[in-house]
Amino acid sequence: MLSASESEQVEAVLYLAKMARLSQKVLAAASGVNEKTISAWKSGRKPSARSMAKVLKVLRCTPEDIEEVAAYHRQWRERLRQTNELGSSIEEITGAGRPYREDIARDIGHHFMQLMGLLSRAPTKH
Repeated sequence: MLSASESEQVEAVLYLAKMARLSQKVLAAASGVNEKTISAWKSGRKPSARSMAKVLKVLRCTPEDIEEVAAYHRQWRERLRQTNELGSSIEEITGAGRPYREDIARDIGHHFMQLMGLLSRAPTKH
């Protein structure tokens, strides 16, 4: 698997925070990372390893989890790119006969539940 770029890592972290229903403000308070710092990540600022580690701890994620989410986002963007370039229908690319948004929501939900299951079984350090 390709290593996620820093922007992909940030996108994955923010996505997981959103899925956990953590606002940027709550994520910042829980992690001890300044809210403005997290906001700056959205604008392309490189996250420090220390800040990223703090946020990952709050999300109960590992760097490997972030790689997995980033890889899924890459795959999704590639499908969209192919659709736009080839003029293919969504059904042709996904191989599905149902609406694409439903497929994406189902896939994201499935991967998120798998990830949450893994995280719930992960040993915690005190």
